[in-house]
Amino acid sequence: MIKPGVAHVAGLYPISASFLTDGATAIKGLGPNSDTVKVFFSSDHAAKYPNQTGWGTVNNLVDLASSAPMAAVIGDAQFTDVFINIFPWWAGFEAESLTNYWVNGVTTGLVSPATYLANEKTAAQNLATYLLTTYAGTGKTFFLQNWEGDWQLLNSFVYTDVVNPWWVDRMASVMNARRDGIAAARAASSAVGVTVKFGLEVNRALDPGGRRVHRDLLPLVQTDYVSWSAYEAMTVGAVYGGSIALANAYIAAKMRLFHAEIRKYSDVPIVIGEYGWPELEIDTTTYPIGSLIQNVLDVGTELGWTHAIYWQIYDNEAGPRGFYIVKPDTTLSLAGVKHQALFA
Repeated sequence: MIKPGVAHVAGLYPISASFLTDGATAIKGLGPNSDTVKVFFSSDHAAKYPNQTGWGTVNNLVDLASSAPMAAVIGDAQFTDVFINIFPWWAGFEAESLTNYWVNGVTTGLVSPATYLANEKTAAQNLATYLLTTYAGTGKTFFLQNWEGDWQLLNSFVYTDVVNPWWVDRMASVMNARRDGIAAARAASSAVGVTVKFGLEVNRALDPGGRRVHRDLLPLVQTDYVSWSAYEAMTVGAVYGGSIALANAYIAAKMRLFHAEIRKYSDVPIVIGEYGWPELEIDTTTYPIGSLIQNVLDVGTELGWTHAIYWQIYDNEAGPRGFYIVKPDTTLSLAGVKHQALFA
């Protein structure tokens, strides 16, 4: 059966000195079976996890993983499955959401392509080595992946933009460097009772044309799994047809289409890296959030997918829009009530 989980990054509340650890506590508090969490590792960690003290000196991925706040989250015994969106950084370069690795070639940071790719490999290898060493015997699985790869490949948030053909090879070279680093760490490690996996996340796999990660990168990059940031299938509005039955049928059809698309290029496990609905922008009477969530879990289970991670514990968009498990007044959202039942 597919495992539900919850993401945590960049929320606008609560205002405290322990935002990161507060969110993890809230995810754990949904129930004893809440064992899957997703966090972000990047050079702007203090902005992604505001109002969090105790970072210490953080200059790279390993420093972040070993910092007191992050170690308290990823090392928590309840979290057996830990997804980490990684944005490797090294001296002279810090990767955040969109970069122009692919646009300008692998010369970012004023170093040669060989040095740049070696740095990417080393950053991923060092993190994987740290996780394997530190968490040996815990039974934890760490899933290291990029974030929304099609936006990264496009170097844009406009899906109709055009990807130049050479961007594919450039992005593949970076992802292969990260993969090679993780593979080298696994090969050198004698640790048991801990697993580190490498994945690619896609987010525009249902577009009928254009260069996309699943069509163009998956054949070039060997992965342990594919993650889907699935908002393209969770659209709200007239396409839902005015009833929960039609809405669930629409989403199920999109999930099956995604599965078929990925299977053209890869047979690795599939996870939903992000999904959800803005509760303050959707008619939750016509489309009950709990029913939408259960439908995703049921179809994902039918398809043999392994995880479905809800976006997210605290809303990260002003308003708020309603992408949340816990609301600003600390009560559970509709999605929160559903996950509490799932995790009981």
